[in-house]
Amino acid sequence: MARKTFTAPPGAVGLRYQFVILLADDPTGRIIDTVGINELVPVPTLGYLIHPDEWGKGYATEATSSMIKAWWSLPRRGKWGKRDKLYAICNEKNLGSFKVLLKCGFHVAGGQEMGDGAVLKNFELERPDWSL
Repeated sequence: MARKTFTAPPGAVGLRYQFVILLADDPTGRIIDTVGINELVPVPTLGYLIHPDEWGKGYATEATSSMIKAWWSLPRRGKWGKRDKLYAICNEKNLGSFKVLLKCGFHVAGGQEMGDGAVLKNFELERPDWSL
């Protein structure tokens, strides 16, 4: 199993943008999805979680796509440079999540096998020209 410890510059840990997703026509107000980005300079990482009852309905793709667009429009702190990237990690057996990331423009940029045999794929998405 590969292991690497990352250190962050002072003040970088704990900067997070997190949203929950509710269905507008659901009177119960039940949360069906959460999407967010942990802003760890220079490796901001996107993550999401959707309730299994809502899988396959496009909610994860819609929420992820919206989060990415919002992320690129935010001002940058520190030394990001003009071509910063957004990252995500996905178990290769999680085909639904794999498809969400690809639909949202990410590409596979590597992977690693974990101690339990699971293979995690690393994804990255380069900042688009329109957001510069």
